[in-house]
Amino acid sequence: ESLNCQKCPKGAICSDEKECALRQAGLRCSDGSRITGEWLSNSSLTGDSVYRLRTCPLGTLLVNSTLEGQRCMPCEAHTYSLDFEYGCTKRVCSPRACLPCPQGADCSDASSFVSRVNG
Repeated sequence: ESLNCQKCPKGAICSDEKECALRQAGLRCSDGSRITGEWLSNSSLTGDSVYRLRTCPLGTLLVNSTLEGQRCMPCEAHTYSLDFEYGCTKRVCSPRACLPCPQGADCSDASSFVSRVNG
């Protein structure tokens, strides 16, 4: 099945909300920006061009329970993620919450936490 016949996954929609980066050369939006995460096509294995989101950066969680809903979900304030597959079952990842920031820590960038406890 061609990507042109598929709905663009949520995480591959460019900031203009009209363009799908998976349909562009280099998986880039026309403004030059990149979409979040590592996307791979199954074309070499199955002959189709279905893209699957494989990895996400720190501070996000992988959501891949449906093709259309695939995205790297950013952590909310006062939460963090050091493992994009945290909370997944057999590599299937539904939407879920990031980990709460530990007491006495600063999780302001969601991809790490810094101890704010003296000693």
